[in-house]
Amino acid sequence: VALAAYLHEIVDIQDKNAVAVISGGNIDMSFMSRIIEKELYRLGQLARIQGNISDRPGSLNKVLGIVADSNINVIKVIHDRRDPDTPPNKVELELVLEVHEKESIKQLLQQLCNAGLNFSIHED
Repeated sequence: VALAAYLHEIVDIQDKNAVAVISGGNIDMSFMSRIIEKELYRLGQLARIQGNISDRPGSLNKVLGIVADSNINVIKVIHDRRDPDTPPNKVELELVLEVHEKESIKQLLQQLCNAGLNFSIHED
């Protein structure tokens, strides 16, 4: 508003020291959030992994225990029994994870594989 007022000569600042504060008051924060999230994925600080696990008590806990032991933060868990492509005795599991180093995800995938769990990086 301050700059617009100056440009349209609504305020007289001739021969005066003046500063027009230009702020981001009209920035769409949801849009900014998506931009930041995309950049975090690009930098390898966020990753999405996907796999099928047994539809039995303790299966999710087993996966999350391996993630926790890897010192990786879980941002989101999607546990889907209803995916038509998933066998009836399995659950589609998708995790969004926050890591400090790109290599951490590769190491996690190897640890999951060593535990008999087949996960892969899910790319959009």
